[in-house]
Amino acid sequence: MDKKVISYTYRCILEYINTLCKRAGILEGCYYDHGTDLEYEKASQIAEMFVTRKNDDRNEPGIRLKSIFNKLNGNNLSCIYSLTYNEGLVCPTDKTGRDEIAYKELVERLVKEIHSIEFTEVNINLVFDILEKYLSYIPYNTSDEDNLDISAYEGLKTKCAVMSCIVMSLEHDDVMNEDAFLLFSADISGIQKFIYRIRSKGALKSLRSRSFFLEIFMEHVIDEILEGCGLTRANLIYSGGGHCYILLPNSEKVVEYLNDMEERIADFLCRNFNISLFFGCGFHPCSGNSLINVPHEENPYKKIFTELRRVVNSKKNARYTPDQIRLMNSFTNDKNTRECSVCGDEELAGKDLCFWCAFFTKLSPCLRQDNLYVSITKAVSSDMLFIEVPSVGDRKYMVFSNTSPGNSYIRAYVKNKYDRSIKRGIKFLVCDYAYSDLLEDISKDSPGFDKVGVFRGDVDNLGLAFVQGFDDENLARASSFSRRLSVFFKKHVIGILDGTSDFARTSLTKERNLKKKVIVIYAGGDDVFLIGHWLDVIEACVDIKERFREYTSGTLTLSGGLKLVSVKYPLKKSADEVAELEDVAKENTGKNSICVIEPDAVNRFKWEDFKDRVINEKFGCIFDYCDQTKTGNSFLYNLLFFLERSNENINIARYAYLLARQAPDKSSKAFQLYNVFAANMMKWVREDKDRKELITALRIYLYLQRKVEGN
Repeated sequence: MDKKVISYTYRCILEYINTLCKRAGILEGCYYDHGTDLEYEKASQIAEMFVTRKNDDRNEPGIRLKSIFNKLNGNNLSCIYSLTYNEGLVCPTDKTGRDEIAYKELVERLVKEIHSIEFTEVNINLVFDILEKYLSYIPYNTSDEDNLDISAYEGLKTKCAVMSCIVMSLEHDDVMNEDAFLLFSADISGIQKFIYRIRSKGALKSLRSRSFFLEIFMEHVIDEILEGCGLTRANLIYSGGGHCYILLPNSEKVVEYLNDMEERIADFLCRNFNISLFFGCGFHPCSGNSLINVPHEENPYKKIFTELRRVVNSKKNARYTPDQIRLMNSFTNDKNTRECSVCGDEELAGKDLCFWCAFFTKLSPCLRQDNLYVSITKAVSSDMLFIEVPSVGDRKYMVFSNTSPGNSYIRAYVKNKYDRSIKRGIKFLVCDYAYSDLLEDISKDSPGFDKVGVFRGDVDNLGLAFVQGFDDENLARASSFSRRLSVFFKKHVIGILDGTSDFARTSLTKERNLKKKVIVIYAGGDDVFLIGHWLDVIEACVDIKERFREYTSGTLTLSGGLKLVSVKYPLKKSADEVAELEDVAKENTGKNSICVIEPDAVNRFKWEDFKDRVINEKFGCIFDYCDQTKTGNSFLYNLLFFLERSNENINIARYAYLLARQAPDKSSKAFQLYNVFAANMMKWVREDKDRKELITALRIYLYLQRKVEGN
């Protein structure tokens, strides 16, 4: 990293912490050498414009952060966050008022922890981790009403990023009017096919390892680019789901490095994965004014992303150079060996697995451990689990271990925590929840029939929201928006599934299992993929949707598909079929839907209808009646038979006759229960929407009653 970038970054951070101390009435702040530095002062003033339009801090402590989702997609909400350093699921509320005591406590804790850090290059990631912990729910500038949704963490991070670019943009005198910046974007194509390119043997282990590999590979590429350009992680605007945006200085050296890195990555992917994966990247030069959307009426900020998307898409449309095509064509199976038992590629040296499937199988047990370290080194030994990764200059390796990597590494990624003993460490969020490693174990001692549920869903229209979801676009707001989404899927989904998050959970039975019997194959960026016991998957996907609605104040929606299959059903086929269900869900007007069991409109519901009308109303009615009266399943199967054929009037009559025959003696206690049940069943059969919901509710209830041996 560039020494001046590090120096200016620390100075900027300490100056801002002292501003917070002043607001909170704390006398002792953080000492720093505040000697005169005209270059720093100029860069600081310019960078401030990228975060806030007002510099007249009114010194008002206790003002709460507004939700980043308040004005998303044309909304005009007034939700705010509590002043907290709680790392659990924090949702905005409509409560008003200040909290000066909590504000002061946050700043005091921040100052105390910052004082324990040595301000060196190796600790810069630790400092940003501490800032994220304490400043994620404090507004950056309390006097700027229009930007009270930008947290102190995002604002400070953005200011440091811009300052770093200004310091490195020696070729530009007027960074606001000249193209002194580069906005870089990268996208990995082929992720879904790569992850699900499996047969049956070792499929589950391979799935989780493959998705993790792609995430950590992208993080490595990001850090290679940042380090090669002399920058810190402050310049990373967004990373998730195989995509990233990075703010860079516009210089010949940076452009040359990006082109060189792109070539190394392309060569790595061609050699190892042929055409399965492609790294499409590009950059677009832009001025400071364009990045703060000036002039506003011309919307230059949106044009940057539009042009950048065009550049990346053009790379995807012409993917390979002649040399790369010749290289891939040279990989032939001259030995006529058998295919890999997992992915179908050619087998190596008489083994059952190709190199990469063998690697993913070995990686799987590492991922399950609480402690996971992924270090980048220049040297490895045969007893390590490692792969070579693309880089400019020296050869580099990625080493996976469940113990501390020692001292001989360039940087290290630590799963879901920051380890202070690791210098140049990077906390790497991974949604690694798994009730068990085997689907067979998940199905044991579970209610209903022996099936697993497969759910896949993602955020609706996220790309559009990211680029033009806000009237007042800027990098700090884009960074905050994307980080909140990424944290939800990578971190908070774990709390939803393991029972540690406190909320009213969905339950289809009287037993409330806080810890869901599911396995997360992938959750990050804007999507989630779950597999597990079918009942728990239904409950889990509804809970995730409900918490996401609260988290985003209803400004964003999810759509997904849910499939029920046998335990031994091929996972690749399950993934393909649930993807088809998800597509059908997204075809619904307004999206915000789930498609269950079969990919057609009959099985597609708005989430609110699925929860309130299918599960709570109709399933709840059936469950309560049958549970109290001990009604047999044959009666319900007959009802379902006539419901599914209700397009013929005679079947409606048969349905009504069947209900009438079920009536108990009027003097019995069950008669009143029957009256309510029968009245509802007759009411719901008349309307198409109710009838469709009733069919799904009956199916779910009957699945719950079926025993394993009956399958």
